[in-house]
Amino acid sequence: MFFSLATEPGTPDSPNEDWAAISSTMAIVLDGVTTFQGFKTGCTHGTPWYVKQLGTRFLNSALDQEIPLSHALKTAISSVAILHADTCDLGQIGAPAAAVGAIRKTGRSIEYLVLADVTILLQSVNGLTVVSDERVSSAVDDLAVKDNPSAEVMKRRERYRNKERGYWVAAADPDAAEHAKVGQISLDGFQCAAMMSDGVSRLVAPFQQTDWPGILTLAQGIGPVALIRQIRTLESADAERTRWPRFKSSDDATIVLINV
Repeated sequence: MFFSLATEPGTPDSPNEDWAAISSTMAIVLDGVTTFQGFKTGCTHGTPWYVKQLGTRFLNSALDQEIPLSHALKTAISSVAILHADTCDLGQIGAPAAAVGAIRKTGRSIEYLVLADVTILLQSVNGLTVVSDERVSSAVDDLAVKDNPSAEVMKRRERYRNKERGYWVAAADPDAAEHAKVGQISLDGFQCAAMMSDGVSRLVAPFQQTDWPGILTLAQGIGPVALIRQIRTLESADAERTRWPRFKSSDDATIVLINV
């Protein structure tokens, strides 16, 4: 398998809250959940620290192909929670959390996992499989049209996050991993794949510049770095977020391409 990867913070003076890693058989993308200014996180470490700790542990566990991806993620969430439970208030709704995506090649299949708003595209001779988790967007996306939605977003996180009939992200509760979308496609006929944070998938929605087949074709044609450059151009052209309402004018962006 051949991998290419690009990740970039939304603004040069802010830390990247995305995280990605690849091995010879798998790739992982994490999209850290941003806590708005003025709200307590309960954590002394921060989101970049959290995604690095979670991603490293998830990758190490998932390299054992006998372990299901959801179980590997559950183990990683638990491990990170233990790591800072003595110093941080993990019960705070602003405590670090992340969306998670993973693709793993086994002997006969390509396995995948998606938790929250990471998107995976899997192209095979049988067509394109799109794996996305719409539960987060259905809970909060309507707030993007408001001038200052931060307080209401935090209220909805309190109400819906990691709760039945809500949505699920990796945070401190390992049971969230059981709600991930998981599956597999046959390795026979597999052609390529892409996995991206919502800073890249915004090219499809809300920007509506292409569709899922189109973003995969574009990424394969120009590569991950150039794709992010195109997104930055669109963001700059609508810096006030009037044409495309969204929570962040420019978001952290990460994409991994996989070919055989």
